[in-house]
Amino acid sequence: MSNPLNLIRFHPLLLFSAVFFIVVVVSLFQGRVTRRFATPVYRADDPTSFWNYIALYAVLGTVSLFFTVKNWSTKFDPPEYSWYIATAKPEQSLEMVLQAASNIHPNGGTAYGLTNWYVNWHFQWSQEKHGNGCWISSVYTTLNSRIVLPRLVNATSAQQEKFNIFFDALRLHQLAHYEFGKSAALEIERKISDLPKMQDCMVLEATANALGEKIIKDYQTKGRAYDISNTFLQSQHAMLE
Repeated sequence: MSNPLNLIRFHPLLLFSAVFFIVVVVSLFQGRVTRRFATPVYRADDPTSFWNYIALYAVLGTVSLFFTVKNWSTKFDPPEYSWYIATAKPEQSLEMVLQAASNIHPNGGTAYGLTNWYVNWHFQWSQEKHGNGCWISSVYTTLNSRIVLPRLVNATSAQQEKFNIFFDALRLHQLAHYEFGKSAALEIERKISDLPKMQDCMVLEATANALGEKIIKDYQTKGRAYDISNTFLQSQHAMLE
């Protein structure tokens, strides 16, 4: 099973939310929160006051939980962007302009956008006394990514309008590749953390690394399949002709 301490390490607000909720509930229902800065928090003989403070703490708890979830969902940094310049000419189609400008040539062809992502994983294992087995005690991943996109210059208004539609589709396509990287990183964390205890620590380490490599390859395969199946982006390419 996953080590819950990993969540606390990466998301301290989760721990804060839990402690905050427990303290508030215990304090309110035992009647121990009575004064703060010499001002009554609530009066036991005033039900309205009591429920007002219940509502207040509920709001504070919700806000705390919101920032916890937000922190959780933004664990990885967004991708970095770099650009290549495509200089438009009135007599040329946008396809010709991008073909000449792009420096992205996968498998001998020419692409107009590219996403590279790199996942690294780090884990530690612990060993029982007298060498009776090893297990994964902590694991975390890092994700680095870069998206390359075109920047059109010297375009007519008609060219720019057409390019903007294509660019939005291309950017969303590349962001989907970035999401593959995020999913790979999260799956590596989860699956390495869930590895069972093994008698040989070196076998456990090799198993964890092999699992990480396999997940990376699986998501690279998904990325290539996505390129082939994205008919919407292919339809946008037709606009450039």
